[in-house]
Amino acid sequence: MEKQILIGLDRGVWYYNLHEICEKCIELKLNGLEIQVEHPEIFKNFPTIGNLQKLLKDFDIKLVSIHAPIKDINISSYNPRIRKISVKELKETIKFAAKLSDNILYIVVHGGQNSFRSPSKFEKSYLPKAIQFTITALKELQKECEEYNIPLSIENMTYSPWRLSSKIKYLDQIFKELPQLKFTFDYAHGLYGSQWYSYRILKKYKKRLISVHIGQFFEIRNIYNHIKEINPYIIIEPHHLHGELNVFEQLKIIIPKIRALH
Repeated sequence: MEKQILIGLDRGVWYYNLHEICEKCIELKLNGLEIQVEHPEIFKNFPTIGNLQKLLKDFDIKLVSIHAPIKDINISSYNPRIRKISVKELKETIKFAAKLSDNILYIVVHGGQNSFRSPSKFEKSYLPKAIQFTITALKELQKECEEYNIPLSIENMTYSPWRLSSKIKYLDQIFKELPQLKFTFDYAHGLYGSQWYSYRILKKYKKRLISVHIGQFFEIRNIYNHIKEINPYIIIEPHHLHGELNVFEQLKIIIPKIRALH
């Protein structure tokens, strides 16, 4: 099966304008883009689509997924006004995606966060409420996505006690309440627990897998045998790429290596 490789428009490419990125997408023979709406050129018009639709058409970029906003967003905030505006922003993202294309692959979101991160009795007592706020918000977003026939996916976040889609005990509760929810696996996020824990997350939710986020080649190499029969979308997130070469020069090296995996 042909691998579907997309570049994520994360902060690693915010220095570049959209025209440059689309040009490089074609030059590197990438299959498409995972559009993070916080790219400055998109965000200045968000939630309207601006020139983005025309640009995708001009470069014949057909595979598009959407990464929902993550900056200053918390669907599990202790502050109910923050929760409300966070959900609103994510719903605006769904509408943005529906206007952009009839063939959006999926929309990926992050779970909420426990507003209390320092160990205390109150932190522990608030945690179940925070998890429930995440679940309630995801149900609202799932319903909105269903109206537009767009799959909704959740990403496992960097392993920590307060990120509410980072640990198996949190994800179990989320997926139990949302049986149709898809899964976007980030190997590096799981590594903050341990390599074993990251593999465990992947294996446990593999049947829901729609995409994987990677930053370095070793990440996809290490998990490829576990995912190749599913053939999920492979999203390269450039903010992981550091070194003397620019992002696109590094991608020129990484992409053929991914294509060669079997």
